[in-house]
This record gives sequence, structure tokens and C-alpha cells, in this order.
Amino acid sequence: ESRPEVVLSVTGYRDQDSGSSCPGNADISVDEGDPMTLCFEVVNVGDTNLQDFTIKDAVLGIEAIDDLTLVFGDPASVLEPGQSMILAFELSPERALRTQTRLTAVPILEDGTTLSGRTVSQTESNFIDARDPGGLPGFSDGLTAGWALLVNLVSLVILALGAILPFIWLAIPIWLFVRRRRSRASAERDLAAERRASPSTAFATNDDLSSPE
Repeated sequence: ESRPEVVLSVTGYRDQDSGSSCPGNADISVDEGDPMTLCFEVVNVGDTNLQDFTIKDAVLGIEAIDDLTLVFGDPASVLEPGQSMILAFELSPERALRTQTRLTAVPILEDGTTLSGRTVSQTESNFIDARDPGGLPGFSDGLTAGWALLVNLVSLVILALGAILPFIWLAIPIWLFVRRRRSRASAERDLAAERRASPSTAFATNDDLSSPE
């Protein structure tokens, strides 16, 4: 049974030279607006010939393999097992990009017939870190700093809760004790007030009884 398989590797480097310096580096970092080149290396790692290659990337605006510069190989011919080809794409990114490059190919038998209903494909994602040449933080710097700040804030909140939690259990009996003392003091004040009011009431009642009609 045939086992067709293809591998796509995406690298990049600064400057533009029609892909002569391909392949590039896996970590892609440039200044905003600077010219650079992306390298697309396609390798047939299966046991079946491949043809009819397509490469698309909506982020980069690549709609067909004709949008790329051929560096090595021939995408219009058959790619045999173990063979590879390299294509290049030049750009000047104005901001950081997360590419989504999709490669598809059609496997064919040795007699030239295609495997019915079979295609091979791979999607490769890469991050192009475009930094501000003036030294100001770029998008990735801001994202990293924001995430670090969020982690620090969460850590501080957890630390504060951990420091306060033991005192919460201590505060509960203190609060109950103070509340009981206040209730007792309030009750004593009310009782004293009633006692002070009782003689006056009794005196007023005696006067009323002894007054002539």
C-alpha cells in the first residue's frame, strides 16, 4: 500500500536576494519595514511520487505557487521520494505576523495515474517578529510585558490572600467578643435608663393620687 507524505519547512532571513540565501533561520526577527525573505522547503518523505503542488497563505497574500520565486527544483514536474524543492517569498513586514502556510500535493503511481481521492497536505505556522527600529517595544514585546504583568498581579493577590487568611480566623472570635461586649453594655445602659425612669414615674403617680379633686 502506498504511503504518500510531504513535509513543509518555513524559514527566513533579513534582506532580499531572490532566495539565494535559502534556507534561512527558524527564528525570524526583523525591524518593521525592513526587507526579508521567507523560504519554503518541500520534501517528499513518502514512498510515492507527488505532483500538482499548491501553496497558500492568507496572511502573506499567497494564493498560488506562482506567487513564489523558484530557488531549487520544479513544482510543475513530479517530485520523487527523497527529492525536495525550495521556493522563496519576499516581503517587508510593517508589524508582527503569524503565518499559516498550507501545502497540498497529489500522489501518483509509477505509471502516472493518480491515487483516487488522495491528497497529501501540511500546514506550517511561523511567527515573524517585526520590531520597532526606534527601540520602542513591538507587538510581541507588549504582549510579553502584559502577560508578565498579569502573572505578577495574580501572584501578588494570591500572596496577599495567603497572608490575610490566618488573621481572618483570628478576627472572627475577636469580632464575636466585641459584639457580645457591646450588646451587654447596650443592655446595661437600657436597664439603667429604665431604673432611672421608674422613680420619676412612681413619684408622678403619687402626686396625682394625692392631689385634691
